[in-house]
Amino acid sequence: MRDRNSKINYLKLSGFQVFSDETYIPLSKITYIFGPNSSGKSSIYDALNLVQEIFYPTLDSENTFDDFRTMDWWELVSPHWRIQNLQRTKKMSLEIGSECNIDFGKINDYEKSNKIFSIGAEETNKPESIISMKVDFIALERLSDIDTITMDKIFTYSVNGTEIIKMIENVGVQINTTHPSLNFELNNYCNVNELTDIFTKKEVWLESGWLTIKFPLAFHRNRKIVWQLFEESYSRDLEKLKKLSKVIHLIDEIVFAIKYATRFGIDAVNASRSIPTADLLTYYIQNNKDNTNINDTVIRPSLPISNDELYNGLAKSVLNSINGHDDGIYSYVNRILSDNLFTDKGYQLTYDYDIIFSKYQFEALHKNIIPDLGATDIIIRMKLVDENGVNHDFANVGSGIGYCFPILVNLARQQAKVLPTPLLTYIQQPELHLHPLLQMQCADIFIEASSKTRMIIETHSEHLILRTLRRIKEASKKNGEKKKLSKDDVSILYFEPQLNGTTSVTRIQISDDGSFLNRWPNGFFDERYGEIFHE
Repeated sequence: MRDRNSKINYLKLSGFQVFSDETYIPLSKITYIFGPNSSGKSSIYDALNLVQEIFYPTLDSENTFDDFRTMDWWELVSPHWRIQNLQRTKKMSLEIGSECNIDFGKINDYEKSNKIFSIGAEETNKPESIISMKVDFIALERLSDIDTITMDKIFTYSVNGTEIIKMIENVGVQINTTHPSLNFELNNYCNVNELTDIFTKKEVWLESGWLTIKFPLAFHRNRKIVWQLFEESYSRDLEKLKKLSKVIHLIDEIVFAIKYATRFGIDAVNASRSIPTADLLTYYIQNNKDNTNINDTVIRPSLPISNDELYNGLAKSVLNSINGHDDGIYSYVNRILSDNLFTDKGYQLTYDYDIIFSKYQFEALHKNIIPDLGATDIIIRMKLVDENGVNHDFANVGSGIGYCFPILVNLARQQAKVLPTPLLTYIQQPELHLHPLLQMQCADIFIEASSKTRMIIETHSEHLILRTLRRIKEASKKNGEKKKLSKDDVSILYFEPQLNGTTSVTRIQISDDGSFLNRWPNGFFDERYGEIFHE
């Protein structure tokens, strides 16, 4: 099976926070976001989270149309709707574009296989498709910022630039019967003209290749009960009603396929991260079901036990290491520390642990029977050790490594592929408390990590950029070799506040040899020159 990780290529935002008009946000393997404070850089993180809540709330639900109908949309979108001149804008839109392999298959196989699409099948050599999902929220009443707005919603799903599915409030659900991705004759599956004869033009109609099914008909997906639901309302041929339900099912499965192929998770390390304390790095891992009297989070008042999700994965990786099974997280962190960061100190992550035996395991020890560590409870304490073998808490070795450590653990989890969903990594200000040389070394870490995850980095550090440009230049000189990094792998975006309260986004173009092709916007990267030349 081919890797299903989708590549998020862009966002388009309008009426969203600082973006009034439609603003295009290109995303690459590595995307750097620069700009003054309060320029709206973090709105990209907010937009990605909102996209997740809108398009991926319940992938396992029986009917993807249910989300469209039942979600509390106003509560979800109102915090992000742009307010201008004390009023919300007329419309708020979000669009996300992804590159992925998707094949809807042949509809004629549906009755045999009970599925009408396949994603990333090995037998297909089709090029990857560009999938876009867009939602428009249109205010019917343009009220003040404190009032609830009555609004319409339009969901649009497109493949390779052509719309394929629409869901329009107060209209219905639509399918583009002429879309090239639907590599089958729809009429072989269901006679469209026959459908339009069954229902009135207010219920089902065909216009310019678009088949429209009026809500609430589109909500009834189950082919076994759809005709029962309408039996009292319609004195028509029930066999023909079954054909309508098959089209509804087709639309539902296409939407599900698009969502499934483009799904992603966000693993974020924010600027407010803290230095990990000894308590935060102490974990109780319960494997023995006999120890039911021990609480998962606190064993006794004198021993705080962490349940932090980020470091929980690291603790389990340490346990795997104890048992002789390296899942990659623990070793990745130590490799980065030894090869890239704080090499002069020789820091490595180490641990000690206590084993908690049950009564039966303790009795077995007296009989020289060694219990399996995988079946015992263990308390793991993680800490740093320097090149002289001296153990340290993170709080006692300077703040640089403490603020950097959450980033390393975050990336380690992704490199080890222990997370179930394809990820996008969002890091805010990785340069916090780091020497310029270490900031440049962080850029090398991000370049390596970008082979497994999309990286979006909010930063004020020119050192990250300088090292990235250097790596592009070095790669451009390696003729005939596979390039580690090219100009197309990097997006450098500058967020510039405007006098009207909005923000413009400029992509700084990069040449093949790692140089800027256009002038950097005023107020950034030129401070040091101003200091040197007193300009």
